[in-house]
Amino acid sequence: MIAALGLITASLLSTALPPLPERGLVLETAAGVQLRSMQGRPIVTIPGLDLALDKKVSSYLVLRDRRGRLFTLDFRARAVRRFYDYPQHPLAQWLAECETPVAYRIANGRMQAYGRESVALGFMPGGAALIHFPNGPCAGDSRGVRGIYSVPLYANARLVLRTPRFAQYAMWGG
Repeated sequence: MIAALGLITASLLSTALPPLPERGLVLETAAGVQLRSMQGRPIVTIPGLDLALDKKVSSYLVLRDRRGRLFTLDFRARAVRRFYDYPQHPLAQWLAECETPVAYRIANGRMQAYGRESVALGFMPGGAALIHFPNGPCAGDSRGVRGIYSVPLYANARLVLRTPRFAQYAMWGG
């Protein structure tokens, strides 16, 4: 079994991925992690890896194999690489009561929560945070639409992609 995992990991590090856009979304599936366009179109599935949301930092997409080793996507080189770097970042993720995720933006020494249930994905080119609201921006209120939103610092959130219930997403390139 361990030899098979080693072969999967070795093939991940040596397999070139198809051309990728500068940024995109990543959906965790039973088959592995699926790289998608910002519009939600599937590009490729990478087997043997899951999202390592507990290790997410800055614009890095962090993935984990079954042995707990961490990897990141080098979209320019179209490859998956071992992950060792942990830079400083202005987004924070917290697990609140009942393991409810809450994303925060850190600006000018202050933290701002993005709703009652939210997941920090990264940033868009203009500086807007990309936030996943798994139960809508109102954390389950009937007014919200589940999805991924672009959230500027001083403006209203804009829906980027509706998402299915219980889906876990991450982002690369932002």
